Amino acid sequence: MKKQNLTLSISLTFVMVVGLFVASTYGQSNCEVRMPSLKGQYHGNCKDGVAHGYGVAIGEDTYKGNFKNGLPHGQGTYIWANGNKYEGKWKEGKRHGKGKMIYKKSGQDSTVTGMWKNGQFARAEKEEEEKDHEVNTKDGVDRVKIYRNGDRNMVEIVLQRHGSSKDIRNLRLNASSGTKNTRSQPFKVEFPKFPFQATILFEAPSKLQTYYKKCEVGFEINKPGRWVVEITY
Repeated sequence: MKKQNLTLSISLTFVMVVGLFVASTYGQSNCEVRMPSLKGQYHGNCKDGVAHGYGVAIGEDTYKGNFKNGLPHGQGTYIWANGNKYEGKWKEGKRHGKGKMIYKKSGQDSTVTGMWKNGQFARAEKEEEEKDHEVNTKDGVDRVKIYRNGDRNMVEIVLQRHGSSKDIRNLRLNASSGTKNTRSQPFKVEFPKFPFQATILFEAPSKLQTYYKKCEVGFEINKPGRWVVEITY
């Protein structure tokens, strides 16, 4: 009975978190998730009809984090129907990189932390140091530079083109936490919680200004501070 109550409590808590996320993010009801155990509901970024960027998928199991081509890819949290949970890195739908697996046994947590490879735990002799930040997606832009610029928790996003930022349309910023301000540059996310993930999408003129190209950058920042994300398109 205790185990059932604990699993139910975990599920309800995660559903509440998902509800808050869905209320504040961009939903895609017709966006495909390519992992069978996550097929059902999806809310988040979409590209070419599949989950791509930051989102939440609810099926037999539940996942909240980054997607690429319809599969978990990057930083994310996966909760199985039995209450087991993995928090960490993913690659093409498999646990890959630094992560933490929490198993439910007799109503208590059993935790395994370390490096994963192709879905399996790898008992490396020396654990790799976690990166401060990482770019997961970069489409339609020339360069992405991320650097720390102070102690106050904040993320600033600067779009620049030949020293200025102009002619941007259809801007969308999807962030895992914090308060967004996209009224003027630099775009800001205040009070973020780390690790922090975000995806920014916009349209900008091509170099010859003959058409508008779609631009997308997905990134994650793992350590607290004031961070600047410079995107040159």
